[in-house]
Amino acid sequence: MQKGTTVTYNDEEYVVLWIYNNGYCEIQKDLFTVELVKLSEIDNIQETLNG
Repeated sequence: MQKGTTVTYNDEEYVVLWIYNNGYCEIQKDLFTVELVKLSEIDNIQETLNG
């Protein structure tokens, strides 16, 4: 998984903003909603195609 990947968390789509070495990542739902979650809590990782 990398920054910019679309993931599902709590049945809603988020985009990965940052991945930490301690097993957490920041995910963004919209401009004002950013959450810090464990990587193990993320479902349905969908790789985005760049270009």
